Formats: sequence, structure tokens, C-alpha cells
Amino acid sequence: MRGRKTIAADDKALDLPRTVEARRCGAEHGWAVDAVPAPVSQRVLNLADRGFIELADREERAALPAWEGRPIRWSARL
Repeated sequence: MRGRKTIAADDKALDLPRTVEARRCGAEHGWAVDAVPAPVSQRVLNLADRGFIELADREERAALPAWEGRPIRWSARL
């Protein structure tokens, strides 16, 4: 039983990176942007702090509003 919980926890831990990657692939500019609920945003930032996700630098973030048609607070990719 313990092994199943570990596998389920591992799958859940991979949900956010999978979501980021799916959004990135669906965007013309190649970045998953901040159009997600606040708790997800915090999880993305936490993963970036741990080196699992790359956040766009200031220059890349400055170009993204032209693609998105709105201000961008953060953008990420694997």
C-alpha cells in the first residue's frame, strides 16, 4: 500500500510541470504565462526557486505583453 501512495504522490508532484509544459507548447511565444490561479502561481515560483522550472528574465517578460495583449507578471518553461 505504501508504494501506491508514493507513486500517487509522485504523479501529483508532476502535475504542475506537465501543466506548465502543456501551456508552453500551446503558446506561440513558447512560455507558460501567469494566467493561472494564485496558488498555482506560488507553486510555479517555488519550483523555479528549486531549479525545476525556468522563469523568463526581465527582457523576455517585457516582450510577452505584445503576444498576450495584457501585462505579464511571470512566465515559465521547463
